[in-house]
Amino acid sequence: MERLQDRQKAYARAADQLKKTPDITQSLKKLRYNIRETEEMLRQLNLQLPPDLRLEPFHFVEKRQESDEADTPTDGTNTGNKIT
Repeated sequence: MERLQDRQKAYARAADQLKKTPDITQSLKKLRYNIRETEEMLRQLNLQLPPDLRLEPFHFVEKRQESDEADTPTDGTNTGNKIT
């Protein structure tokens, strides 16, 4: 009987963790959006500098899972400085 209770507790903990998945996914989407926005602001700021003071293009690059590869640019824009 005790083994069944232990298994039930383990399944309850697993179920609680699964409930957190949508919240974590939403947080990651917001984070990705904010990183893209920050990258664009850095690009715009850099363009305001005189040409001789401009920095190399800077790109944030995240390690992607197969399901995210559809979002990967194919136009060669991921060059320059990178953070992984």
